[in-house]
Amino acid sequence: HADPTNLLIAVVMAHVIYLIADRIVPGDAVQMSDITPHQQNDNQASAATPLQPTPAPMMAAAALPPLEKPQPAPFALLALVAAGVIYWLSGFPVQPLLLAGVLIASAVAVWFKPVTALAIIPAALPILDLAPWSGRFYLDEFDALLAITLTTGYARTASSRVALHPALKMALALLLASFLISTLMALTPWQMPDVNAFNSYFSPYNALRIGKGFVWAMLFIQLAQRLNSNPAKSFQWFAWGMTLGLAAVVMVMVREKILFGGLLNFSSDYRATGPFSAIHTGGAYVECYLAVATPFLIYLIITTHRWLLRLAGVALLLASTYALMATISRNGFAGYAVACGLTLLALMVGHDKKIKRFVQITLLAGAAFAVAVPLFEGSFVQKRMSEVGNDLGVRTAHWQDGLSIRDNDWLTEIFGMGIGRFPDAHYWRSREPFHPSLHALGVEADNSFLRIAPGSTLYVEQIVATEPHQNYRLRFKLRSATPGKTVGIALCEKWMLTSSRCVAWNQSQGTTQAGVWQPVEQLINSGELGSGRWFSQRPVKLSFFTHGGAVVEVDDVQLIPEHGKDRITNADFSHGMDHWYFATDEHLAWHIKSMPLAILFDQGWFGILAFVLFFAVTLGLAGRAAWRGNHAAGASLAATAGFLVVGVFDTLIDTPRFLFLLLVLALFAAQITQSPRLGASAKLRPTHGPDQQP
Repeated sequence: HADPTNLLIAVVMAHVIYLIADRIVPGDAVQMSDITPHQQNDNQASAATPLQPTPAPMMAAAALPPLEKPQPAPFALLALVAAGVIYWLSGFPVQPLLLAGVLIASAVAVWFKPVTALAIIPAALPILDLAPWSGRFYLDEFDALLAITLTTGYARTASSRVALHPALKMALALLLASFLISTLMALTPWQMPDVNAFNSYFSPYNALRIGKGFVWAMLFIQLAQRLNSNPAKSFQWFAWGMTLGLAAVVMVMVREKILFGGLLNFSSDYRATGPFSAIHTGGAYVECYLAVATPFLIYLIITTHRWLLRLAGVALLLASTYALMATISRNGFAGYAVACGLTLLALMVGHDKKIKRFVQITLLAGAAFAVAVPLFEGSFVQKRMSEVGNDLGVRTAHWQDGLSIRDNDWLTEIFGMGIGRFPDAHYWRSREPFHPSLHALGVEADNSFLRIAPGSTLYVEQIVATEPHQNYRLRFKLRSATPGKTVGIALCEKWMLTSSRCVAWNQSQGTTQAGVWQPVEQLINSGELGSGRWFSQRPVKLSFFTHGGAVVEVDDVQLIPEHGKDRITNADFSHGMDHWYFATDEHLAWHIKSMPLAILFDQGWFGILAFVLFFAVTLGLAGRAAWRGNHAAGASLAATAGFLVVGVFDTLIDTPRFLFLLLVLALFAAQITQSPRLGASAKLRPTHGPDQQP
């Protein structure tokens, strides 16, 4: 029984975005921050000469681009994409009708108001993640949302006449070339897709999984450009989307902390992981998201004039600080501090009422510290902080090993090993003492089965519905090429990484004959698993794993209660890995654990050059605008900086959602440099040059 909570949250969020944000950011409202100094002078002249026509109606109409009637080509593309999404939904294993409702609601909202796409997509990024239930992570529900939402937005907007900054064009061209070359290198020599091509990080097609994040980011930013007749309004929608996504993440983390670690227990070793399924192989995804989303929340708190919204925003800021502390991530602490600190500084620049703004910022910072400091004193947090030196040594050795496993030729040095090739290269070449266990599908005479290879523990698992104090009969077939081999069995309460109560954690019966399928049966009492109401129930997972030195194979899994139906879906693996996901205790084997080194490994020095130029241009444009009082640019700059700080000690961009997020943050920071912020001092507003609108 799949948990539809994430989908329900997505439905609610889509409705909230359209109604609340529409009220907060009305399409026909123009604030002073949206008017350039030249326009202000025109308005003053109009007021002094009342017989002249007032430009206000023209400005109101320009607040958002006019809706474009669907032309044959965009409408045909929309119909084609919709047909593709419907086909994909027809085979999706988890709540396809409910997911279809989410996609339809999003498309309808964008059809009537295209700018809502700038809020819907960032709001859905963290929460529309069903991989633990569906088992799919190559082409997932977020891709479907992006496809239908962006295509609808393109069909309803006109082409943009706004030209990118020449330096930004060059940086994007280099970045595109780097991704194309490194993707091709990962895909060569070409291998025809097989049954495991799209369910493993060891597949060369992993390059396409990651690279789609770049493609989606470019399409998203192009749509933002089409909606960029009023940059301030576009940014408001994007900021609301990031804030709603942050609220959803915090809710998930607070619930997770209540269920597993205890709300105020910071002495246990449980670390909250949030809704990001990519964390199943480790990674700083949730702390990174908290760091990059909070600047947009702070921006909205400071700039809103509605005291109820400001009060709600402050409450969410405190909850976000709590959620960050629940990750117990030293790297996350640094990124969060940098992002929030830069945001608060940016909001001070160019404000006429500096004392009032200083008091507001001081109160916000003090409230966040008041939450963080007591939690920071927890025994496990202190233990983690005391291990910084030792962990840095481990990480440095891992970096050295990671760079040493590259091919030793000039082509690799310049263009890298190829996008997404680190897990495979580490498995075959690393000299480190750990190697992950691998899992794959096997096929014989039209019969599919699960194959698990030896290595550091990896859990192939499925979320199952259980009732407390019930007897369950676990049945499956087991085979190995070596007699006497077993497979590990676990039935535990578990969210992403850490198990809680387990009623089974043992080895199965051993195989008696080599190469022969052997039936295995075990009686399990569920104990307290599945107890509580729906909102207080912990997820329960059935897992298979191996510690042994031989490959084992599993098929025809059943978990049958005394009175009821089998709780396992896709028991015979005839639908690939649908409903089966995996998690691992060994994280270093899957990531080089540093974004700069990951770029060097995947894309070589050419990729390093492309990214350095890209960030130099985008952050330079945003920094100049922030210095002149553009608070929206300052918030985007701070978010991007927070991402980069977290990325010093974590790869992050080896998952497409976070590659998409990083590129969008940086490009948004560069795109909104045309609109001075409300209250910016006149001396800081440009009167000529590229920041001046005609």
